[in-house]
Amino acid sequence: MGHERQLLNMYENAYKLMVEASIAEILEKEFQYEEGLPTKFQLTKPKFLFFVDKNGCNTNQNDGGGRGRFLF
Repeated sequence: MGHERQLLNMYENAYKLMVEASIAEILEKEFQYEEGLPTKFQLTKPKFLFFVDKNGCNTNQNDGGGRGRFLF
């Protein structure tokens, strides 16, 4: 599987989890934002979305101290 396909697979699975968590919905038709690829998902409750990367998530209160992070 190529790098682009892996990224698309990752995002597809992440958005499916957002739908299951009731913070996003699936649109009938794909929508094109100003930038990026077309999507069929729309956030309905963006304030409930956590941004997580290899370094942790946006709930960290220690300014990069490494404590209190969710690591996956």
